[in-house]
Amino acid sequence: MSRLEIRPFSDEFLAPAGDLLAARHRAHRTAEPLLPPRFEEPGAAAAKVEELARERGYGTMVTDWRVTNLLASRFWSARGFRPTFLRLYRHIP
Repeated sequence: MSRLEIRPFSDEFLAPAGDLLAARHRAHRTAEPLLPPRFEEPGAAAAKVEELARERGYGTMVTDWRVTNLLASRFWSARGFRPTFLRLYRHIP
């Protein structure tokens, strides 16, 4: 596992955050078509992410995914997210 690196929120994370929010909003609108369409545009979504993060004084962002989900692992890793926790699970019948 790579070494934990904590990086402050910076402008380099805005575009990827906007892309993620826009994709997520598009997916949600398929189920809820009355949601406003404005956040389907990555620039608008990134602007909102920046506004909220800075307004609330956030210095970090955290997400949770399973490493077995290859698409999610590639997506998040490419955006500067690094593993910080290891979760073990065992089902006992």
